[in-house]
Amino acid sequence: MIIKTHTSINEFEKNSWNTCFKNNVEDYDFYRTVEEAKIKNFKFEYIAIYDNTILVSIIPIFYTNYNLGTTLDNNFNNIIKFIKKIYKNFLDVKLACIGSVISENFTFTINEVNLYNKQEIFILLIDYFKKNSLTKGNYILGIKDLSHDSILEYENILLKLGFVGLNSLPTATLEIKFDNFESYIKTLSKSRQKNLKRKLRNLDLVKIIKTDNIDNYVDEIYEMYLYTLNNSEFRFEELSKLFFINILKTMKGTSFYNLYFLNDQLIAANLLIQNDQILIDKYLVMKPIIARKYDIYFISWCQNIKICIENNFTHFQSGQSGYYDKIKLGSKLINNNIYFLHNNFIIHNILKFLVPFLKFDI
Repeated sequence: MIIKTHTSINEFEKNSWNTCFKNNVEDYDFYRTVEEAKIKNFKFEYIAIYDNTILVSIIPIFYTNYNLGTTLDNNFNNIIKFIKKIYKNFLDVKLACIGSVISENFTFTINEVNLYNKQEIFILLIDYFKKNSLTKGNYILGIKDLSHDSILEYENILLKLGFVGLNSLPTATLEIKFDNFESYIKTLSKSRQKNLKRKLRNLDLVKIIKTDNIDNYVDEIYEMYLYTLNNSEFRFEELSKLFFINILKTMKGTSFYNLYFLNDQLIAANLLIQNDQILIDKYLVMKPIIARKYDIYFISWCQNIKICIENNFTHFQSGQSGYYDKIKLGSKLINNNIYFLHNNFIIHNILKFLVPFLKFDI
């Protein structure tokens, strides 16, 4: 087996990559979009393992500076502010992390062309990742949003290798097992059915356009995105305007926007990606006051359910926020985990002690 570090996704053949990440909606084109969006303060690499010329598996890596105080309980805010007056860079770390900046989660998979031992491949890649990252001066290593399936299969390995795990934001998923929209409505509680039907009364006032070209609206969409980002309690990355444009080109045929208009005024935009089984709601951005007044969130939700039913999708994935309404609308929460390892034994154990105080509000 040979392990190599690649500095760009363009060094891989698309089919070879997708063979390693079989049936993943966030495929080669998705990762290429993220890399080429030139997200500020992020650098990307990819560690790949080969059996002669066969690409066996890949782990995507991103590097960034990260403040650990972002995920500490709010009770620590005053303490952190005080310490930062003395030590400006307190809790700022160089982070090397497996996963994607904006993926729903990370599932470790391999090319199944041969009967490789998945756990052995995983150990080889993680060990290489540790050594490679630490030589670059990255003091804390992470695995972002490891999926439920991979937690079951690899958590014991990660713990033995010294990583510490904690719960991350779960993924909201709705299984699509309805023949029509009315059948979906009937799965909800009586009070939720009544409430949803009341909110859908505004549907006749709203014009919905499905499009793969946002050239005339990108500035408005990006402005709504920045508003959402700046009002978010947890902020990790700031996407460039380039991302929202390029995803339609790199993921042509598997990405699109639903644009929502009121009297020809754009009031919301919903970026969605898909394969032949799953629809993922990546970003819903809105002009908050008017969109809230006309219940755009619920109108867009129902629009996406209709798309799933019409296209025989098996699941609708709606991301890592707004869980209260998503549960009421039938979604289940699938857990993801974060894992970290600091190269300084003392600091690692301090962070390990802080794990109960690290939180991601749901």
